[in-house]
Amino acid sequence: MTLETMQAIKEEYNLSYKDISERSGVPLSTVQKVIGGITTPRSKTMNELETAFTGFVTQGSPRWLGAISFEELMLKSGCADVLEALSRYKKISEDAIVAEEHSFYNKNDIDIISLAGKKSGNYSVSDYEALPSDIKAELIDGYFYDMASPSKIHQTILIEMLFQIKSQIAENNGRCKVYIAPSDVQLENDDKTIVQPDLFIICKKDMIRDAKRTCGAPEFVVEVLSDSTRRKDMTLKLNKYMNAGVKEYWIVDPDKKYIIKYFFENMDFANIYTFEDTVPIEIYAGKIAVDFKVIKKEISDFDQ
Repeated sequence: MTLETMQAIKEEYNLSYKDISERSGVPLSTVQKVIGGITTPRSKTMNELETAFTGFVTQGSPRWLGAISFEELMLKSGCADVLEALSRYKKISEDAIVAEEHSFYNKNDIDIISLAGKKSGNYSVSDYEALPSDIKAELIDGYFYDMASPSKIHQTILIEMLFQIKSQIAENNGRCKVYIAPSDVQLENDDKTIVQPDLFIICKKDMIRDAKRTCGAPEFVVEVLSDSTRRKDMTLKLNKYMNAGVKEYWIVDPDKKYIIKYFFENMDFANIYTFEDTVPIEIYAGKIAVDFKVIKKEISDFDQ
């Protein structure tokens, strides 16, 4: 269940923060911050909070789930809750839900590849390897997602982050390696997913089995948002990285000039920074950090 779902049920049933705290066992101050949208919680806290709302969901659909489009439901529920929401309230098959969810992410895309005997959702690593060289895509859970060419702002941010992180790793005699896209990562070592994170750090040598791709979840991943990847990076890939075992995930927004930092191991909430901050990398206990003031200066010419 997503935060938006909880907020909708709170409004629908006139629940107080105290009611939610007593039903879930989550401290009142934490409930106020999370449900009030002040902070972003970690999955453990969300799971605890969900116990306060589950009964209301099973009793019937809140008003906002009445007659709305799939796109509106996406905006209110978030990707993680769409399968449950649609299957419960629209009573359609799981295959149809997955296909509709995929079409939402790719509503401006064409079918980038057609393979005999296969349809979206059933593509594999071998199909990914068979893509023509002029097609750039990621494979996630058997679906292809088109990758638009990055902007100069996007590349400037990545190059500066690469330089800062790589330099500091060397200064600290670190053994981890930092890479930027395009570089394939077979995230869960399965046959259905290959992603190309904008920037990532790996510290385990056995994850680099050859020059072709990385096998397994990197310790640290960064995605720089663009109009075409915003929703995918903030929902679909967030869940994929967290569930695959990525320890730390940064989302960098060049337009709004902020950074959302998730440290899945021991942070209750996501931390939000601006391009005025120096942001510490948690997997290095803050000994390595990225100075976004420098990055802001590097991209300032593009803002004029």
